Amino acid sequence: MKKSLVALAALAATSVFAQSSVTLSGDLSFGHLVSTSRTTSGISKTTTIAGVDTFNSNRINVIAVEDLGGGLKLTGRVDNRLTTANAARATGDMFVQLDGGFGSVRVGQFTFASHSAWNAGASRAVSATSTAAQSLTPNVASYTSPNFSGLTVAAALDLDTSAGGVGKDGWGLKFNYAAGPIGAQVSYTIAPKVTASMTPIKVLGIAASYDFGVAKVFYNQTDSRAGNNSVTPTSAGYLATTATAGSGSVGAHTGNSVSVAVPLGAATLKAGLVNRKGDTNANIVDRATLGVDYALSKRTVLTAEFGQDKQAVTGANRSNNSFVGINHTF
Repeated sequence: MKKSLVALAALAATSVFAQSSVTLSGDLSFGHLVSTSRTTSGISKTTTIAGVDTFNSNRINVIAVEDLGGGLKLTGRVDNRLTTANAARATGDMFVQLDGGFGSVRVGQFTFASHSAWNAGASRAVSATSTAAQSLTPNVASYTSPNFSGLTVAAALDLDTSAGGVGKDGWGLKFNYAAGPIGAQVSYTIAPKVTASMTPIKVLGIAASYDFGVAKVFYNQTDSRAGNNSVTPTSAGYLATTATAGSGSVGAHTGNSVSVAVPLGAATLKAGLVNRKGDTNANIVDRATLGVDYALSKRTVLTAEFGQDKQAVTGANRSNNSFVGINHTF
């Protein structure tokens, strides 16, 4: 009888542990990047070994998942990212998430409203779009509703962590729709105040895609209202990746992009146009990109891309960027 009880206990323990899993995944991207810039002061050229995606594409992810029973699932994620020069490590997404029939609740550090996927047709290496993402700070809690015929609604609270509580919490709201060939997203985020005098940046994002079968077309727009701060803004919530980091004021700007991805067997042709309108003439930039991905396998892709930026008003500043490299996911 005792042996039977011990065997049952061991079996029960085994079944419990079998409901938990830890997954190690990642992305490695390297290649030869050549950048040539022409300004009023002359022409400069740089050659570097860089990652395919300038948004820290080289990363290692640790994801732990546990089935809690009763339709509940707990997920924890830590995303370690390397800079394109691989000189430093930065923490990306780091959160705990509870999923169930009620939807999902997530707490930690993560990107709440990202539009990077809505510009997948454009080149990734030579010029990241000006409408890529809006990241929140490491003190975020969000709720995402269940899927209602393709529609999900999410809300986030971005906590104020200023000394003495002189700031103000930020928040975000996002609507996402995906059904058949259609995809769409609308989001609005307000970064938290970290000083009493700060005016936080407010970002409205609109994105859509349609898959025609022979080609997938993407549209993306981000409108950022100006903010100011008396200290150097370092939190991801204060500055979207669409803005320029630095102290003092940050001007309002709008970024629009249209891109297309055309699959041709193992190859995918990509092209994109981006226009950024800023608060000064120098910040009005037109960008054109062209590239091709060739899949050696499901996880390994060769990439060749070319892009050109130019100052739209005066034409004083131009840059050409070409990239040939390889990307591997695991």
